[in-house]
Amino acid sequence: MEQTYSSAIYNFDKNWQNANNQQAREVRISTILCPDAEPVRFCRAGTGTSTSDQRIVEYFCTDYVSCNMITNENLQIGARQQLQKLGVNRDDWRGMLTSAILGTRTLPVVRYTDPTAVDVLSALKVDPVSPSSVTDGLSFTMMLFESTSRPYKYDLGKVRGDPDTTPKEPLAGARWADDVSQFWLGRYCNTSQFFNCSNQQEIFSLHPQGCNFLYGDGTVRFHVEAMSPDAFVSRFTAYAGDTVGSP
Repeated sequence: MEQTYSSAIYNFDKNWQNANNQQAREVRISTILCPDAEPVRFCRAGTGTSTSDQRIVEYFCTDYVSCNMITNENLQIGARQQLQKLGVNRDDWRGMLTSAILGTRTLPVVRYTDPTAVDVLSALKVDPVSPSSVTDGLSFTMMLFESTSRPYKYDLGKVRGDPDTTPKEPLAGARWADDVSQFWLGRYCNTSQFFNCSNQQEIFSLHPQGCNFLYGDGTVRFHVEAMSPDAFVSRFTAYAGDTVGSP
């Protein structure tokens, strides 16, 4: 990413939220910001509900993140269940880059409280991803996904949502140096649409009628939001033995 400054001053022995890493993490990286989204994003921060508990800060964001898997996300009917209702089934619903934090459940990141808590990067040696491990093939598997404009909230139709209704702004996972920037695909809309429904921890762009996807071989491809659910799942999953006919 040619971010030698941030790399040089980042303390990998500390959690990303540690004060020692503030200067490194508060760098705006234009490469990971969508040109159609706001380049500078100021939003409220704080855990309280009153204005005295809130402050306006800049979020040093990324619009491109990994997606762990297709799930039901504790919804009554989530994305996976809806896909199965549409006749789309897989034995493995994982994406290419599953969250490293899954390997640290015995030593969880303790946010904001323990500055020496285990960093998410310490788990990279647990089930690492390599080109040969992606059994569905790098050219056929999505690796990074758009989740544009966080921490601002956008709804179906690419319209700004009410920041004061649940989920409230700021939406989680906006920052590039953040262990929750990745997400699980759990929602759908219009019966068979699995992206561009909302940017609340979901695949979402401000591009007309579709999203860009970075594949494992380094290519970027645009797919329309009305693409076949089965074709979408085949490209999303990395280990399901469901390669599509052509990249």
